[in-house]
Amino acid sequence: MKSNQRASTKDKNSSIFSVITDFVSYNTFVLVVLIFSVWFHQLFVVGSTVNELEENQNKMLYYLKENISKVYFLSASGVVMTATRNTIGYSDERFKSYLMNEILDSLIAGNVVISSNYTNTFTSTEDVLAKNKRINEFYTRFVSPHYSVMEAYARSLYRAMVEGKYPEYINVFSSSYTSYNVVNASKETNYMHEVSGVISLKLVVKSWIRDLKAWDTRETNIDVSFTASIDTNVYVNVGNPFGIHFKALNIPILHKPTGTQIREEKEKRL
Repeated sequence: MKSNQRASTKDKNSSIFSVITDFVSYNTFVLVVLIFSVWFHQLFVVGSTVNELEENQNKMLYYLKENISKVYFLSASGVVMTATRNTIGYSDERFKSYLMNEILDSLIAGNVVISSNYTNTFTSTEDVLAKNKRINEFYTRFVSPHYSVMEAYARSLYRAMVEGKYPEYINVFSSSYTSYNVVNASKETNYMHEVSGVISLKLVVKSWIRDLKAWDTRETNIDVSFTASIDTNVYVNVGNPFGIHFKALNIPILHKPTGTQIREEKEKRL
């Protein structure tokens, strides 16, 4: 009985094998077509994937170059803005504005600002350069260690404040260059660029006149002159990206008018 079952199973397997063999022999062309179809399909899928990867890579490189070529900053309202990077020459208006703004924002201010609303007390000329944050940062970034460049400014400012002659408020109403010169790097300049200029300022000055017990407000014009060396190999740092080092600064220190002067001015107008 068992031998009959084995023979039956063997015959059944043989018949299935022969059916498969017959199918393959009669449908070889179909199988080859199917195999090649699957193969071409895989090639197409792989090719499409590679093309998509290359396309995505090119897009990423494009956007990366676009982002690197721009400067990103926040506006006063918090909106992200971009600016295109360009090479700036030392005669460029943007560089000239940068120089001017650094001088005006750091060194032109009234007693209230310089003394931090009278919380800073100055006992020496050196205190002027050390205790006021804006003046100290300017000195550290653009002048140090050459103290003599700002010594006259600090000494006159200290004396005017100690004597009670320095105006409380000084605001820049307008500013412009009356002269500006660039000397290219050479052996004579120790292979550094040099810039020099004169800035004309129109100021609104507000002073408390003690003997009149009143405020005096007037417009005043002054000229600020400077000379600076530029060397990106020596002076560049985080706070001084252009490598500017001032060699000379001439900033007139304003004084309050006296009560007598104000009375005489009023009489002349009458």
